[in-house]
Amino acid sequence: LGDLDKTGRLSLKKKIKTGYIFAGWQLTKLNGTAVTNGEVVTEIAANSVGNREYTATYTNGPAAYTVYHMLENANDANYTQYKVETIDTYKGTTTKVQTNDVITLDNKLAITIANSTYEKSTTTLGGSQGTTVTVAADSSTKIYVYYKRNKFTLTLANDANTNALK
Repeated sequence: LGDLDKTGRLSLKKKIKTGYIFAGWQLTKLNGTAVTNGEVVTEIAANSVGNREYTATYTNGPAAYTVYHMLENANDANYTQYKVETIDTYKGTTTKVQTNDVITLDNKLAITIANSTYEKSTTTLGGSQGTTVTVAADSSTKIYVYYKRNKFTLTLANDANTNALK
């Protein structure tokens, strides 16, 4: 439960929860009666009386998500993993990714790959275009970003103004 100091104050122990930051213990019942919006504490004052129930409370903590960049193969319609990134800070900022953040699945997740164009972002390998995904507390969230290879047409001419191919 916690440690009792010599003044009679009880310091409550922190409760660990992956992806979250412990905020304290919120009073939920006092002498069997439900308490709404009870105060959040980390200790119980000396000489406190009554039967009390507390619930651990948390704020969102640091998290990350993984982006798999998938490039269309040159010889078929399948895709091969081009690059993997673990994202814990938002692009162009110092803002850290937090548990329960909502990530928009769009071309802002794309990187530059020569001779290719952003196609879609999904939450499953080979899946359909998604809209958003919520970052999991355990940083297990995966996003797949797909790129189509650009196609080029090469036309060879054989006339008086063109050198012959050998």
